[in-house]
Amino acid sequence: FQGPVYLRFGARGGEDEFLEKHQEVALGQFEPLTQQEFQKADVTIIALGQLVGPGMEVAAELEKRGYRTFVFNARFVKPLDREMVARIAQESRLVVTLEEHSRVGGLGDNLLRVFQEIRNIPPLLKLGAPSNFGFSGERGFLLRKCGLEVSLIVKRVMEEMENLERHKDFFKRGLLSCER
Repeated sequence: FQGPVYLRFGARGGEDEFLEKHQEVALGQFEPLTQQEFQKADVTIIALGQLVGPGMEVAAELEKRGYRTFVFNARFVKPLDREMVARIAQESRLVVTLEEHSRVGGLGDNLLRVFQEIRNIPPLLKLGAPSNFGFSGERGFLLRKCGLEVSLIVKRVMEEMENLERHKDFFKRGLLSCER
């Protein structure tokens, strides 16, 4: 890489998955984690770091409830693949970002910025840490407090999908956004 690079490692450590030696990763490109080709999704989950695994669990639960769900491993906060972001905006009823980071200035905000630049802003649910003073405790406790446990994420997504259904005429005309 030319220039500064920021690496973040969670206290828990990573899963036992590593890239093959010398495998290249395209800078800024999302990694699709869902088996089928990405197209017309009820929910598109874009997860980062330690929340990729829980993102897959959330997707499995949403699929059981009848929602077509796709999951991407963001791998990068920026730059973002504008072409893929444009496809996600076009093909998704709801976009959900999952990150162990402040909701302010992280993946969700960068994604929203690109949505604004391409002038196509889908309903966006940014899930991460609040920007106020935090809590101290074990990882599980902190995830619960931030609403980042699988069951809590599923609950929030279900609430947003119900909200979208109730107000679908407004969302079709682009009058509302559920960014939170």
